[in-house]
Amino acid sequence: MDLGPASMDDHSAAAAEWRTGVSPEHSRFSRLGAGGVPTSAGRRLALELSSGLACRACQHMLKEMWANLTEPSNQSMRRWLSNGCVDLVRRHQFRKGWQVTSEGCDGAGYRTADGTVWCFLQDVLAEVVRKPDLAQEYDPAKDALFLACERTLGANLDRVVAFLLKQRQGARAMQRNERFTGSACAQAACCDA
Repeated sequence: MDLGPASMDDHSAAAAEWRTGVSPEHSRFSRLGAGGVPTSAGRRLALELSSGLACRACQHMLKEMWANLTEPSNQSMRRWLSNGCVDLVRRHQFRKGWQVTSEGCDGAGYRTADGTVWCFLQDVLAEVVRKPDLAQEYDPAKDALFLACERTLGANLDRVVAFLLKQRQGARAMQRNERFTGSACAQAACCDA
C-alpha cells in the first residue's frame, strides 16, 4: 500500500490511525491525497459539506438510478442501491467528473462556517475521469459525497424505495424527472434533516 503523505516520519495520532487501518476513512479510501491524513478539521469539513450538499448529491444519485433502470421496481431499485454508497459514489459521481468544490461556484452553493461557498458540480475534463484510480485518494471534499450518500440513501433505503414506488405517478423510467427525485430526497431520504 502506498502511504503517500502519511510517511513513517509523521508521528501524529492521525497518521498512526491511518497507518494502522483504523481510520474511518480507510473503508472509503485506499490511499492519501495531497492533503495528507484525515484530521479533525478535515473531518469537520467533510461532515459540514455532507450536510449542506446532501440533497444535491442524493438527487443526482437517484437521477442516475432512474436513468439506468429499464423498469424501476422494488427489486431493481434495491439491487441498484445495494451496491452501497462507496461503489455508487465512485461509479456515478467521481468517474463522471462530479465533485464537491469551492471553485467555479459563482456564489451559488453551500456556505460553510468560514464563509467559503462550496458546490456540487460536474467537470467532465477532471483528471479523475481519465484516471479513475484517483477516486481512491482521501480528500475531505471527496469524503463529503460518501457521507452525504450514507446519511440520505444509505440510512433511508427502505423509505426511499417505498416513496419512489408510491409516488411514481407516471414518471417514466430512463428519463430525468428533477421534481420527482428531489421530492424523494427531501421527503424520504431526509436530506434536509
